[in-house]
Amino acid sequence: MTTTDLIMKSIENLILYGIEINISDEDSNEYLFQMQGYFNKKAEDLIATFDIDTLFIQSIDGEEVCNIFIKDGIMRIMPSSSAHTFNVIVLMLEFITTSNHLFETNNLEEAEEDSDDDFDWI
Repeated sequence: MTTTDLIMKSIENLILYGIEINISDEDSNEYLFQMQGYFNKKAEDLIATFDIDTLFIQSIDGEEVCNIFIKDGIMRIMPSSSAHTFNVIVLMLEFITTSNHLFETNNLEEAEEDSDDDFDWI
């Protein structure tokens, strides 16, 4: 398998199965809203618009590139046949790697609150 084949298979799996980001449904809209700001700051040829629970990505020319949404803690991307799709995937992965820690604190606090062990404080 060549490197190109491996990359294409990885992108195919990303589209089919999404990325598990372990974010609660309550935090998913905030996460997408922050992703919108990241896209609009980093990408010169793309415009991100957040509406209800989906992030819409378009090119400067108005061409629809993709939609990104989170369902059940899994981030999904619905790409079009745009040439900008690969750039969106790269930016999406950059955002996930740099921003996933934003919501980890909430998950840790919830896990500690749910603990029934009386000796946690020792």
